[in-house]
Amino acid sequence: MGEPGLKIPSCYVDGYEAARTVDPEFAETYIRHTTVGDPAADAVVEELAAIATPRQVHGIIAATLQHWDELPADTPESLRRLV
Repeated sequence: MGEPGLKIPSCYVDGYEAARTVDPEFAETYIRHTTVGDPAADAVVEELAAIATPRQVHGIIAATLQHWDELPADTPESLRRLV
């Protein structure tokens, strides 16, 4: 299953195997990209999880994206840095 050393999240295995039959290179590239970290985004996820409920998180992100040019005053610092 997969290339040696490629760690496939268990929830992706069936889709990955199906995709490999059509385009093995694309399937491997996709999986490799899903395992690349994003420190700035990871910091946002951690901060939002600590200060808000999932429903609130959606509102915070939506407000930030809608007003990216002039961020709301209560935008968390990690999200400010990401944007």
